[in-house]
Amino acid sequence: MHYFANETIMSIENALVLKPNEITILEHVRTYEYVNDEPAPYFVEIQCLDNKVVVRKNRITDFPAYELEKEESFENIDAATNTFRQWIMEI
Repeated sequence: MHYFANETIMSIENALVLKPNEITILEHVRTYEYVNDEPAPYFVEIQCLDNKVVVRKNRITDFPAYELEKEESFENIDAATNTFRQWIMEI
């Protein structure tokens, strides 16, 4: 796990087991750009904002550059966590 500015960057394995309340405390979590020491084509992030939780799936174009692939906003952390986990499993 690493910290960069206000982001917590972690492995897919660690991100998948985060509980909703842990995500709320961390506020902004994203997966590493690598899976098993190989470059990953995507990373997924979840961010708790004032009145919503945003989940994004980003396609890495030329590291560190990336493009937004998908984005969804939720009113509660539980629904957002389910989407976060689902998109991680797609990597």
